[in-house]
Order: sequence, then structure tokens, then C-alpha cells
Amino acid sequence: MHNKIRKLMIDLKEQMFPSSMDAAERRDAITNLFITYATCKPKDFGIMKRYHKEEVEELLAYYEHELCEIAENADPE
Repeated sequence: MHNKIRKLMIDLKEQMFPSSMDAAERRDAITNLFITYATCKPKDFGIMKRYHKEEVEELLAYYEHELCEIAENADPE
């Protein structure tokens, strides 16, 4: 399940989060998507832990610009 979500997060990024979306809506949608991914991610250990780490790093690199914008506009508290 988490592999499908990761693939969709990459392949359908522009369709799920069009630039025409309000900034707050875009922030909430991206946040909810990352929470969904984290919830569905297996909690395996050993060699699978390294693969999961690489998958998360790939997603973070792909969404880096959006996540930086979200962080800049986040509530300081």
C-alpha cells in the first residue's frame, strides 16, 4: 500500500496539488498526504529499514520546494 501511495505522490503531484490551489489548501493537502504515507508505511527492521529510508528521502527531495514553503508559513508555535 505504501509503495502505491509513494508512486502516486510522485506521478500525480501536479494533478493533486495544482498551482492554482490556495496556499493553505495546498499546505493542508500535502500535510495530510504525508501523514497518510507515514501511517501506511510498514514498521520493518533490518534491510527493509534502509529501503524505507531511501523511499522517504526520495519523497522529501521531490517535495522539497513545497515543504520549504510550508515551513516558512508555519505557525512559530
